[in-house]
Amino acid sequence: MELPLIEKLFDWIGKIVFPRQQEWERRRNAKIMTAAVTLGLALGWAVAAVIRHLYGVHR
Repeated sequence: MELPLIEKLFDWIGKIVFPRQQEWERRRNAKIMTAAVTLGLALGWAVAAVIRHLYGVHR
């Protein structure tokens, strides 16, 4: 059975980060890790934008 491209990406990430786990577990953990990293980056950029805006107002 052919996996969709996004599932192949998660499988590839899972093989790198979680090499000793089963396939389904690697993909699940890779999805969770990718979501956490994406959310963390988005929140970090939002906080940086707010800080930049606050410091820009007082000039």
